[in-house]
Amino acid sequence: MPVRYTLESDYVLLICEGDFDLPEIRTQCEEIAKVHASKPLLRILVQDRESSFNPSTEELKHLALMLTGVYRNLPVRIAVHVDDDVHFGMARMLGAFADSSAIAYDVFRDREAAECWLLGKPYPPTT
Repeated sequence: MPVRYTLESDYVLLICEGDFDLPEIRTQCEEIAKVHASKPLLRILVQDRESSFNPSTEELKHLALMLTGVYRNLPVRIAVHVDDDVHFGMARMLGAFADSSAIAYDVFRDREAAECWLLGKPYPPTT
């Protein structure tokens, strides 16, 4: 399954791999919202490291509207972890299109930095 999620101790890990489309993303996001609606703050780490997802600007705008709609009644924080420049740029565009009053959102190349931001911890972690 190209888009799936797992539960980590403090957040939901949304894994995106291979070929997928917007309806697959929507299905997983709706499931996450439904299952985790009781959380005081829904934290999602999106791992988009091995996908071939290459949406147009219009598709990114649609995705931003969809995310805002799905999570409109939930306090949500989304960190996106990517490895390559193309996905980094697309994720930044998505963040620009998303309603920042509804979703706290940021993009990272480093997983540890993404987790720290997501959990509100300092980076680099102090020992």
